[in-house]
Amino acid sequence: MTQDADASPEEAVQPKIFRRTEIRPSALDDDAVKVVSRLRRKGHETFLVGGCVRDLLLHRRPKDFDLATSARPRQVKSLFRNCRIIGRRFKLAHLHFDDKILEVSTFRRRPDQDGGDEDDLLITSDNAFGTANEDAHRRDFTINALFLDPEADCIHDYVSGIEDIERRIVRTIGDPLTRMKEDPVRIVRAIKFAARLSLQIEDATWQAMCDAAADLDRAAPPRILEELQRLMRSGTALKAFQLLRDCGALAVLLPEVSDYLASADRAERTQFWRLLEATDSAVRCSGKPLPVPLVFGALFYRIVEHARIASPEEHGKEADLARLVESVIGPVLRRLSFPRAESGRLKRICVVQRRFAKDAPKRSFRPAVFLRQEYFADALALLRLRCVASDEGWDTYDDWYERGNEGSDSAAPDVATAEKTAKDDATTDVARSDTGDGKGRSRGRSGRDRDHAESPNKKRRRKKSRSDGRSARPAREPEMPPLEVVDLDPSQVPTYGSLLGDTGSDDKIEREAPKGKRARKKEKANAEPYAPPPPPPEAVAPKREEDPNV
Repeated sequence: MTQDADASPEEAVQPKIFRRTEIRPSALDDDAVKVVSRLRRKGHETFLVGGCVRDLLLHRRPKDFDLATSARPRQVKSLFRNCRIIGRRFKLAHLHFDDKILEVSTFRRRPDQDGGDEDDLLITSDNAFGTANEDAHRRDFTINALFLDPEADCIHDYVSGIEDIERRIVRTIGDPLTRMKEDPVRIVRAIKFAARLSLQIEDATWQAMCDAAADLDRAAPPRILEELQRLMRSGTALKAFQLLRDCGALAVLLPEVSDYLASADRAERTQFWRLLEATDSAVRCSGKPLPVPLVFGALFYRIVEHARIASPEEHGKEADLARLVESVIGPVLRRLSFPRAESGRLKRICVVQRRFAKDAPKRSFRPAVFLRQEYFADALALLRLRCVASDEGWDTYDDWYERGNEGSDSAAPDVATAEKTAKDDATTDVARSDTGDGKGRSRGRSGRDRDHAESPNKKRRRKKSRSDGRSARPAREPEMPPLEVVDLDPSQVPTYGSLLGDTGSDDKIEREAPKGKRARKKEKANAEPYAPPPPPPEAVAPKREEDPNV
């Protein structure tokens, strides 16, 4: 890659242009290149920007391709029929294709802070349009502010991002502390890039992250949750959470995890980090992100287990353990605005881990029903992560894995019984988790109890319906009467076909086979009109010639 000698040294006004990027055309997305070409033909300055350019320069495969252009969102929509405009504070144009979505953003600049506290740098509005130079300087890190022109095969660098990629460092654009206070989520993003791309964080940027960590509680919970999910599913969660702990961000984002690491002994902390390491190994081996309840179950399991061991006599029953799990991780999930479905599954797979143990309570526990629960796969996957982390319990895991495979085959014939049993077990589990007595009373009634509980009229109607059902059976068809005996005169000429029809003809049998209504109608339409056969010639006696002599 070479720098253009004619580029202006004033990088705040003109970019450094690097030609011959050595990026293979096959590594680019064809649809993204076509979008760039069409916008340029209409007179709009357009580039590939952000993470895709960074990953291409680091010889990694980009997850997606983003574009930045001088065209406004409405202008982009007028050029592409598959365009949808999204966002309120930050309007974007999404181009929908069969298997992907290309994100097109308009060049923006730093918003003006009108009024308010001068010391409060938090950005609340970011929809001010600008130029390519202004758009580059408003981005978070230098490695994310590179603009690639795929047609000319050159990179426009306004902030010395190429140099930072060659040095493999993460550095903010402008004053580090100011940029972190503008958007505290950049602390988590810097750690994500450093852990996933094996980069080093610049010293000034790291110090600013430590100083601005307390501002993370002002960030929007959905953004925090999104970044934490990316960390846990990136395959580098171990290194990322160690960096979060070192800069003080973990105490703000997940104080429960931070307090556990501060109070647990060395062996427990080792198990916690090994469980994250096992999660990273599973992500790298599978080649795709793991389910969100599973990865967060690996994050919180040791904390739940630590609380259970602290008071084992109070959490002997599963309902008691469910309340413990709710008290430990419930506040975290509500604070992060965790989706209800994923939150419920996360707590469930943490509660049912004790069912895998050999000393699990046998009373009211039915393994066959447990195998058919929808959360069983995630619960078994969490058990496997625990076995990888501790290198123990593999016999238990293999046993339940074989049970799961056998249960899926043996449960197929009796589907109705399986569904009824699973429904009863789910009702019992919910009752035990939601009620304080933990007894899980069944809502069903036996036949005798039901008869006593029903009203006389209802009971009479039920018995009448049973009797009606028994009387509705089809009656036996009467036997056909015997055919009449017909005496045939052998002296007469036989007719065409017998009285019973030509039963020996294959064509006749095929024509008179039972057919559907449409087949009969079609055959009737195509059939030739019936013409009766000609009568047989009458037997005429030969004429005698009259003898004239008689």
